[in-house]
Amino acid sequence: MYPTLRFGRRVDHDKEIAKKAEQSKKINSWDVLEDKVKNQSDFEGKESALEMIGEIKHKIANAERIPNFLVEGLKAQLRDPEFKAELENALKELNQ
Repeated sequence: MYPTLRFGRRVDHDKEIAKKAEQSKKINSWDVLEDKVKNQSDFEGKESALEMIGEIKHKIANAERIPNFLVEGLKAQLRDPEFKAELENALKELNQ
């Protein structure tokens, strides 16, 4: 019975590692978007956008559901073309 327990824990541990790796991959695309926003000159909604990105990253790290209003609010703040590619890449990660 002991080897089964060890194996069961090993499987759980492997699942946890895979879950963390996936979360890290998702957060990386959000880091790219966050850097892009930070490096832009001030624009209306910049601070709000950074707060929303931070909240989304926090929810990803904690494997929490990301509310649609948060995503839609971010899209509204980052509607300028210079954010399009990074925003699309980050949003793709949410849908995987």
